[in-house]
Amino acid sequence: MLATSTCSIIFSISPCSKASTKVATVSFQYAQGLHTADGKPLRGFELSDGNGIFYPATAEIVGEEVKVTSNQVATPKVVRYAFTPVTDANLVNQANLPASTFTSEE
Repeated sequence: MLATSTCSIIFSISPCSKASTKVATVSFQYAQGLHTADGKPLRGFELSDGNGIFYPATAEIVGEEVKVTSNQVATPKVVRYAFTPVTDANLVNQANLPASTFTSEE
């Protein structure tokens, strides 16, 4: 699995090329060969500025990390993935093991 209680998820915020946009970067253990299970764009990521309201986000695999952005969140502070009762989230690693549901919120 990519993200479970025994694996670490590293979350950081880094400025994007646009001054008013921020990118949340998520790193995983066992992240070799990240891709989508269905060959389609990543699904299931959401961002919040810390106010408890989450917005759908665009996510992109960059090496062994996932870069997450949302036009509705100027300063992302919390990222979550597949955080719904039923999900069509599609992030997997080279062994085709799916990423588990997670939130960076403490």
